[in-house]
Amino acid sequence: MAILLFNNEYLSHFSSDKSFQKRIFSRIEDKVGISFAPLLNNFKCTEAVYSMLMDINIFIHQKENQYRLHLRENQCIVFSNYLYLHSRTKFPKDSQRTLFRFWF
Repeated sequence: MAILLFNNEYLSHFSSDKSFQKRIFSRIEDKVGISFAPLLNNFKCTEAVYSMLMDINIFIHQKENQYRLHLRENQCIVFSNYLYLHSRTKFPKDSQRTLFRFWF
């Protein structure tokens, strides 16, 4: 059943003037990539897909399934945006966060 999450026909996202279809998992060579935003607003899917999304959401928010990296000032991290499910914690409002995206 999880094969549905590799197909972009099963999850539709709607914004004010447009909609798009999105897959959750992608095959990247011999690996599986994931694209999972914290439950997109205004989306439509089947009950089966919704149930799988809820299972993924529960799994990724369990501390034992997370690896937290604490960067110090002037440190950076480079990783594949498609192969690693990632997020960040809050930054202090007075900090100067710099984010660069490189596509290769």
